[in-house]
Amino acid sequence: MAKKKSTRKKSAKKKVTRKRKPKVDEADGVKVGEEPVPGMRLRCICRGHQGTIGRIAWSPRGRFIASPSEDQTIRIWDANDGKCVVVLEGHEGFVNCVAWSKDGLSLVSGSADHTVRLWNSKGGKYLDSLT
Repeated sequence: MAKKKSTRKKSAKKKVTRKRKPKVDEADGVKVGEEPVPGMRLRCICRGHQGTIGRIAWSPRGRFIASPSEDQTIRIWDANDGKCVVVLEGHEGFVNCVAWSKDGLSLVSGSADHTVRLWNSKGGKYLDSLT
């Protein structure tokens, strides 16, 4: 016996595309784009250190942020997108503080290892130290 062909029309399945909610990043309950303090908007969150962060410093033109850390490194971040540009390594203790030179080409750091180090901020090259 031959099969009868179905007279029903096959319905075209509509492909349903669901919009995914963008990933919302937040730090201490403040989301990117919000103002934790009136007039100060959180532009990005910089992630990468493995320990407590010391006193950060903005570059003279405001393009970069240097953050010293308990993980014995200094990270230089692009202030516009929050990406780490370079990691400075060499201290043997908690890096407490950093400061930029006036021209932004050098960075100095102070650490619990009782040294003050001078760095080239562009490539992260260690230049000199005081003990």
